[in-house]
Amino acid sequence: MKKLSFFLPLLMLVFSCSNTKVGTDEYKGIVTDMTGLDGCGMMIKLDNGTSLQPVVLPQGFVLQKDKKVKLRYTILKDRMSTCMSGPVVQITSISYL
Repeated sequence: MKKLSFFLPLLMLVFSCSNTKVGTDEYKGIVTDMTGLDGCGMMIKLDNGTSLQPVVLPQGFVLQKDKKVKLRYTILKDRMSTCMSGPVVQITSISYL
């Protein structure tokens, strides 16, 4: 019983922690080239004004400057960037409009 009372709170702590915010909504935006800023590259500016710094894209997808996209993403809270122009994200789905 003592082992159970020790491991149960530990398991609850481990499984309740999360480093990501999962987004299930679909957003529209435009790919912008921010390579002129230190630590930045291709970014996505959403229609609501939010800028995203994608660091993980679906396999084979290449961002093209000034193209409109629709996407779903997950914020990667465990990643940092020197760009500081928006949250670092993993793109879970994306397509050109």
